[in-house]
Amino acid sequence: PQVLVPGGSEHIGLFLSEEHVMPEKYKNHMNTFHSPIIAAPRLKADELVDVAKEIAKRLQYTKGDAVFMIPLRGTSRYGVEGGPLRDPAGDKAFFEALKTNLPKTIEIVERDLGAEDAEFVREACDRLIGLIESGKKK
Repeated sequence: PQVLVPGGSEHIGLFLSEEHVMPEKYKNHMNTFHSPIIAAPRLKADELVDVAKEIAKRLQYTKGDAVFMIPLRGTSRYGVEGGPLRDPAGDKAFFEALKTNLPKTIEIVERDLGAEDAEFVREACDRLIGLIESGKKK
């Protein structure tokens, strides 16, 4: 059994060779710094669609007892309302690509919460426990 969440999928972590100097490739991306030597550029919508397709590809053989939870208010603390990487249009493109491409054997659950909200985390844990317990009864 598995409960999947695309936590932090909107950004990547880059170790920097110079403090607070973003690599040229990511200078035109929204970004923030996790620390002086770790940058967190946000992926653009088209890049997130590619990420969604790769996630779906890697899950193509999932047969059941799987739930994919989508946190509609952001996949990390950087991407929620007020966060430095907030991009609702990019999130929407990512989530739509997930829903389109994920295997039909995986239950998709959307929640109007951020991935790090306590209510979202609790539901993910409860769903996993439920899947484990139902598997013991089989």
